[in-house]
Amino acid sequence: MQKAEIYCPECKWIPPGLPLWRCLDVCGNVWDTFATGGICPKCYEKFEHTQCLSCWKLSPHKNWYHYPKKAPKEMLEKLNRKKNIKIEPTELDIVIMEGI
Repeated sequence: MQKAEIYCPECKWIPPGLPLWRCLDVCGNVWDTFATGGICPKCYEKFEHTQCLSCWKLSPHKNWYHYPKKAPKEMLEKLNRKKNIKIEPTELDIVIMEGI
């Protein structure tokens, strides 16, 4: 699986990977919410939403993770390995896969 890029779904701000979020609901701990998937490492409270420290908007925590699309060539190579066959891309295949 490809590594996600993490940025605000509203303003595209990229968090610096520092302990900047506070567990206001329970214990007051300060940590990097993206290092733990939105779970406070002190009290284990799970935060479904995360506030951006640039635009201040609240978004679902899962929406901060952005996975790059695979290139058509990578998709064909994976299929070729899985099926043990050789498929050459056609112009139509490339157009379809680019829309995925």
